[in-house]
Amino acid sequence: PGSKAPQPNINALIHTTVELTCKPTGEPKPTIRWLFNGSLNLKSSKLRFRILSNGNLRITNVTKADSGYYICEASNRLGKATRKGHLNALGKV
Repeated sequence: PGSKAPQPNINALIHTTVELTCKPTGEPKPTIRWLFNGSLNLKSSKLRFRILSNGNLRITNVTKADSGYYICEASNRLGKATRKGHLNALGKV
């Protein structure tokens, strides 16, 4: 499996929506998982975080606390690939 890296640095204004790119590739189709700062598994069940069908991560109502490194992990029975990007939340709290 593989993926196209999220943009290395993304700026988003507080209270807006941002979409981080993953674009997983591979056969069989890989399972996608997103991590925040290397450890927190971001699941679609969280209200503001949604993993889209194309593997991208959508964050709504961005806050300062969302700033950090986001890792897209694509895995299938043949292996695993990870890509990292950084989100900067900008603006007044």
